[in-house]
Parts: sequence; C-alpha cells; structure tokens
Amino acid sequence: MASVSRLAIVGGGPAALMAAYSAAITSQKMHKPIEIIVLERNRSFGKKLLCSGSGQCNLTYDCLSDQLVEHYGDHGTFLHHAFQKLPPQAVMQLFTSWNVPLTIRQDGKVFPRSLKSIDVLNSLLHQCKQHDVVLKPGFQVHSIKKKEEKFIIETHQQPSYESDAVIVATGGLSYPKTGSTGDGYRIAKKIGHTIIPPHAALNGVKVEERSISKLSGLSFAEATVSLIQDGKPMLLSEGSLLITHDGLSGPAILNASRYLSEGDSISIGFGTKSDLGQSLFSKLVNQASVSGSQQVRTVVSHLGFPMSFVDWILLEIAIEGNKKAAETSKNNYKAIASAITDHRFVISLGDWQQTAMVTAGGVSLEEIDSTSMMSTIVKHLYFAGEVLDIDGDTGGFNLQAAWATGYLAGTHAACAL
Repeated sequence: MASVSRLAIVGGGPAALMAAYSAAITSQKMHKPIEIIVLERNRSFGKKLLCSGSGQCNLTYDCLSDQLVEHYGDHGTFLHHAFQKLPPQAVMQLFTSWNVPLTIRQDGKVFPRSLKSIDVLNSLLHQCKQHDVVLKPGFQVHSIKKKEEKFIIETHQQPSYESDAVIVATGGLSYPKTGSTGDGYRIAKKIGHTIIPPHAALNGVKVEERSISKLSGLSFAEATVSLIQDGKPMLLSEGSLLITHDGLSGPAILNASRYLSEGDSISIGFGTKSDLGQSLFSKLVNQASVSGSQQVRTVVSHLGFPMSFVDWILLEIAIEGNKKAAETSKNNYKAIASAITDHRFVISLGDWQQTAMVTAGGVSLEEIDSTSMMSTIVKHLYFAGEVLDIDGDTGGFNLQAAWATGYLAGTHAACAL
C-alpha cells in the first residue's frame, strides 16, 4: 500500500480553500494519495470572504491576465506566473462549473448573480468536501517548526500535527474580527522569513480640515490623488472620489492608500489629470468673459462643479462668491483653479486595522518563488494570499490574487510530495 503524504493548510479564507481544492485535484490526477487538512482558527470558514464587496463578493475582474499586474502597486510582476495559471476567465469558469452563476458589470467587476458572498464560500467548501479535504475549524496555529523532513505544527487546541508540506494562507492584519490578526506574520518570522511591516491598503483617510465634512456624501466621478514630497505633488492614483463625514474615500483614495502614512500631506485634484490648474484657470477666465454679469460662484459651477462644493472652495480661500464675475480679478480665478486642482490635506489613517479592506506588507516576496509560491528559505513551505506582501486595487483584484496564488501553491505542493 502506498504511503500517504500529508499537506497542512493554515487558514480558512479564499486562498487557503482554493489551495486545498487545487492540491486535491492535482493529487487525484497524479494518482498520488495525499491527506489534505485545513486548520482555521475561527469556528467557521471564510469570515472575511463573507464581508467582501459589502457581502456581495466582487470575486474577480474581467480582463486579460497581462492587464492584471498593473493593479498591484509595485508588486504586480510577482503575480505574473500565478495569473497565467489561473486568470480571471479560469476563475469564472470554475465558479460557474460549481453552480455559482456570475454577472459581469459594465465596469468589469465580477459578482455572483445572487450578489451573495455565502454562495461563493459554500461552493468552495462543497468542492473541498467532495475531494476529501479535512476541514478543521477552531484550530489556531501558533508555530510551525521544521524537523528533518517533517513540519511540526503547534496549535492552541490540540497536540501537534505532523505534515510533509505546509501552505500558510492566514490573511493579513485588517478586520481582526474576522480572524485576520497577523498570525501568518508571526509564524513566518519564527521560521526565518522577513516581514515587510504591515500597513493599510484600500483604506479611507481622515483629514485635519474638518470643514469639508459639511460636504459629506458628495462624490466626484473623476479626481486625482497625489502625495506631497519635497513640496511637490507625486501622482498616486486617479478615479472617483467620495467625501465622508471625517475625510475622503472612494477608489481614488482607496487605491492610493498603500502609499500613505500617518500625517502625510496629499493633494486632491477635483477633476481629471489633464485638468491642470492652468487649464482650469483658462476655462474660468473664458467663462467669466462670457458670463460677466453672473456671480463668481455661478461661473465656477458652470464648469461642472456642484454648487455646495463651489461655495466651500470659495469660503476656504476667502473669495466672495456673490461678486460679479467681470469684477473679479484674474489672480482670484487663478487661486480658485489652484484650490480645485491642487487642494492640500494632512491625513490620518485612523485605526486602520479596523477599517482597511486589505493589509499591505507581509512576507517578503524576495523570499518566495513566484513560479510555485514556495519559500526559498524552507523547502515545502508555501505562502498564498494576503499574508504575502501583495495588495491590489479595489475591484476584485485582491480576491483574484488570493485565488491564483492559492491555486498555484496547492498545485505545486501536491506535485512536490
């Protein structure tokens, strides 16, 4: 009788469950018996997955795999191989074959047709059970040690587990109520890996300029976010922007947040990147020459800005909005253009661990083989998902990375045993 190898997967989220599935089908294709066990610290699986997309689960983005890498900050190229193995189209085919009908929105975001994340989670759990994966909820791993060719996995609940290979897919450090409490970082560090300090990603920001709160709920279809460095703005992202009760949010801010730190100064351009201060200044002057008898606030609003926003901007720079346009100087129009296209804020990330959708930082990618997700330090130790120093833009990119890295890790772990 052939000996049975054991693969232990630490974590119970999307990357972990996809890794379990891919390892199971790989072992079956190779006619190689492998016992696959998933150890999850919570009493149930996929708690953070259930929260994704406000409970609707934006599970991927409909684009070619080569286009995906642009949506992961400076680390997209690391994911190239994983995306080749499991591109968005393959993710969609998998879930469709698992009786989860999908819908693709005009903006490219992909959701289950039911708009219920529980359907995505249940399909994963069903596939794992169908392929004889052992699911063990309520088992918190606190350390992994390598002893000769075996891994010794220590948990808080049971005697140690012995395994031939391990995949760590414990998630990040944000949304701790879902079980993402940084366990994977501690495990990886103990076994010799470098941890890039975790920080917020996909997080709104608070601003010191409290007067903007009167515009709470106002959104802009196009805006730019820049980080002020040495007095000059460095463009970070473009997209829609939302003003909240205590600051700023929306895709433009969320996608920029991976680069932001507590106390940073940022510049917001309430318009497109091409709508620079000089361009807007020219438009304002031209509009004023045509509508000289109208009030300044009306002239500014003619360029597509909400009146409440216009009144706030004019109040901030102490320009009288009720004054006739023809009686207002070019210097004032230049000041208005600057305030709209280069508005400076000092930001706070607040208690980001409670609010950030994703954690940036994590296990250093320099110590991971991107073609297999195996550690270059410890043989047969793999990492997948948010525990890695990877974070994607809003729009399904983080789940796509979780599916792809989990799939790759599970496949290679099974092949190596």
